[in-house]
Amino acid sequence: MAVAVDFSAIPEMFEGITTKYALSERPVLMHKVEKQFRSISYSELRRRVELFAIGLSSMGVRKDDKVAIISENRPEWVVADMSVATLGAIDVPISPTLTPP
Repeated sequence: MAVAVDFSAIPEMFEGITTKYALSERPVLMHKVEKQFRSISYSELRRRVELFAIGLSSMGVRKDDKVAIISENRPEWVVADMSVATLGAIDVPISPTLTPP
């Protein structure tokens, strides 16, 4: 199978793909809002990731820091995950169904 872009790390892949398909009409993500599916474009996803990464950085998140993400399967999880990776930090996903003990 052909690779959309060459990459050596996940953040590099994300940057390459969101650049390549920035003008595409095809959505990268779909999610339900009030029983209607809404799309998120490649350029919008990249913008959200960049803004979230700026926010994390302003809070002091740096390379090799660990950041816990507790979320259900939703676009915001993708944004948080890619933002953490973009900064070179390590995401620690936590299932929202995990019991306190």
